[in-house]
Amino acid sequence: MTNDSKLREEYHRKYIDYIVDISQVSYWRALLFENSYNIKFLISKRTIDKIPIKLRDIFSKYDLKFYVSKVVESDCPENFDGLVIFKFEAAEFPNITWYSGNNSDVI
Repeated sequence: MTNDSKLREEYHRKYIDYIVDISQVSYWRALLFENSYNIKFLISKRTIDKIPIKLRDIFSKYDLKFYVSKVVESDCPENFDGLVIFKFEAAEFPNITWYSGNNSDVI
């Protein structure tokens, strides 16, 4: 792994905790709730207008790319007590993941 690749991995690892805010954006919630499980959608500077304002700078500055998908409970290492689970993963580093539990009644 090159130094550039290591640095990119570090940025993705550092900022994955922040992207959970994306799970509160109506656009992404509707997209995920309306589609089947395990369909990945790319979150990147190409979708900057669908990213919370407070995250736009870091997506642009570090060229972050994450996938978000809706997954079944058995695919998640955490327990979300029946909530719909969104999985976030770094596009270039699939070992960097974050899960959130979501109420499907709230879009």
